[in-house]
Amino acid sequence: MSASPASAPAFPAIDDALRRGEVSYSKVRTMLRAATPENETLLLEYARLMTAAQLEKLTR
Repeated sequence: MSASPASAPAFPAIDDALRRGEVSYSKVRTMLRAATPENETLLLEYARLMTAAQLEKLTR
């Protein structure tokens, strides 16, 4: 799967948070590189609490 926000519809919670402006484009791009259906909610919780740089380090 591509790690671009265009693939966010495969992850509805991430897509919804992006559309509502709760997380940035950069955070979504980072989350999508590591997202699975099982960890989507957890990644989103982290994204709401961390900077984009911190999230990047977490998902490496």
